[in-house]
Amino acid sequence: TLCLVLFSSLSFGQPTTWSPTTPYNKGEIVVEAGSSYVALQASTNQQPPNTTYWESLSEVASTLSISAEVLANLPTITVASMLESLPGSAPADLNSSSSSSAIKIFSISTRAYYGPNGMSGSLNMTGNANDPKKVMFRVKGPSMNISGAKLSNPSVDVKSKSASATSWTDEFVSKDFGDHSSATGPYKDRATGNNLEPMVVTSLTPKIYGCVVGSENGGQGNAIIEIYSLDDDTSSSYFTSLSTRGYYGANGMSGSVSIVGTGKMKVMFRVKGPSMNLSGTKLSDPNITVLKKLDSGWEDIIKSSTFGSYTYQNASYTNVTSSYTDRHTGNNVEPMVVLELSEGTYGCVVGSDNGGQGNAIIEIYSLE
Repeated sequence: TLCLVLFSSLSFGQPTTWSPTTPYNKGEIVVEAGSSYVALQASTNQQPPNTTYWESLSEVASTLSISAEVLANLPTITVASMLESLPGSAPADLNSSSSSSAIKIFSISTRAYYGPNGMSGSLNMTGNANDPKKVMFRVKGPSMNISGAKLSNPSVDVKSKSASATSWTDEFVSKDFGDHSSATGPYKDRATGNNLEPMVVTSLTPKIYGCVVGSENGGQGNAIIEIYSLDDDTSSSYFTSLSTRGYYGANGMSGSVSIVGTGKMKVMFRVKGPSMNLSGTKLSDPNITVLKKLDSGWEDIIKSSTFGSYTYQNASYTNVTSSYTDRHTGNNVEPMVVLELSEGTYGCVVGSDNGGQGNAIIEIYSLE
């Protein structure tokens, strides 16, 4: 199962450490005991994980998944090929001159099954090259609150490249909490509490970044990789997009995005299968379903099997895909939808129209 959680900031600051004396409003993000939570309603002195007042961002990534299974027959893919198969950047007009809105991606959490096919993602950072941004990378395995198989001893390898570069540059590798200066620095409270799970805080300049999860003991299982801005970061640089690559098989593939604030924003959901620049098996005929999380469960918004064709549309939501046809891959079996969405948590589930399996990329972009 591959799930991602992508959060777009509308009208509030970065995540802060929870305090019993601070009043919190709906939508504010806090960090407590190594986990991150979004406020479901206003409160004071209601400590997470009290589910009446808080929702765990990591657990949002788990709600659309099904039980983990070992994908023992998948081909082994190297770190380099995983990174090169990901999109190199956001769409061309998402750059620092055209994207001045307060709607920005400020934190990302990706949940996936780490097996022979690995687990990787890429994100794009835009801004001033002379204005580095504080970013936290954290991987969860054994501390995950799931009943399925968990990656027992994860590591993380972060690489970068500029838009014009042809190769990746090593940023850092972390194998456990304590092998980086973050372990003794001012952000050590952001660690999960399990020293096998790496956590790194570092300053990064606007580039394209690739994140690859590894296993120190050769094991397999589910893992979460989280990327956050820090509450004391004053940089004008920001994340503009997220792409994740995984294998669609018995475990499926899904993601979720949480939007907080007033008004609406345009969000693009796009799936790539046959158009991927990859020599391995590709998902030949993907479909996509977008849903909204309600108190009673998940509500279907739209279902699409081919570009421009919809097997279901909820009239309560505005579909503006026709205004962004230039964002499509060019292969009509690969669905893409652009929706106007208000505050809430949204799910994106990938399927296969012909029952096939293979690698796929799911992309979520803010088009504001």
